[in-house]
Amino acid sequence: MQNRVDRAKQFLPFDALSGFRDYLNNAEKIKQEKKVLSDDIENYINNELSKLKKGDSVIIKYYYGIEYLEISGVIKKIDNVEKCIFLLNSKIDFEDILDIRKN
Repeated sequence: MQNRVDRAKQFLPFDALSGFRDYLNNAEKIKQEKKVLSDDIENYINNELSKLKKGDSVIIKYYYGIEYLEISGVIKKIDNVEKCIFLLNSKIDFEDILDIRKN
């Protein structure tokens, strides 16, 4: 005899194209080219990075794959050797940063 949970599963909607909707959503995104930063902007970003420390709350606009994203969070670690910054759940390379500011 089936238990109630197994019996209820037969009434759940079936998605024969599992993952296809995600594929379509991603395909709709238009690829943005990564911007080449001027020396002034690079100096500004380097200056801002030098002022930051673990525990600071920041907003970072950065290039990720095919687009620019903006993330806010608390700095977990700044690695000057690997040239990246760690927020709670993200690792961002210095070279991908377009803008950074304290929150």
